[in-house]
Amino acid sequence: MNYCYANIDKLFRENHGKLVRMAESMLHDAKDSEDAVSDVFAKIVEDGSRIPDSDPERYLMASVRNRCIDMIGHMKIRQRVERGLTLDTSPTLVPPDVEAERAETLIDYAETHLPPDTWQVFKLRFDDLMAYKEIADELSITESAVYRHLTKALLLLKDNFSKH
Repeated sequence: MNYCYANIDKLFRENHGKLVRMAESMLHDAKDSEDAVSDVFAKIVEDGSRIPDSDPERYLMASVRNRCIDMIGHMKIRQRVERGLTLDTSPTLVPPDVEAERAETLIDYAETHLPPDTWQVFKLRFDDLMAYKEIADELSITESAVYRHLTKALLLLKDNFSKH
């Protein structure tokens, strides 16, 4: 059934608490759990999704569970990227002028060898110090795409500079 806004609002009010609790049991974060539930309802409104008449609560629970699984996958990608960055940016005993020269070489290489979209994400993250969500919003892409671009950039840079 295509629900009108009043029906969706009613479903939201009736199920919000239990949906958030279920999401929080998976995500272990209150804000992310609220976001997951909101994302599901936003998608229903945007897409005009059909909610089964027989058991709308079950449909909503499954939808929120699936959204949480997606979010967990994105978190894992982000953690891998951050772990790679931590390893690459650990303190060294290299003199500052040598470190600055290395950084300049790396940036020059990245600008000329990374695909344009990947370079743009890389620049926003490391030059403008933007958060993943901010980059995704700025470029109208998903956070998952941001993580993939950063992972690709790091792999290409590691591959090139580990040889030297």
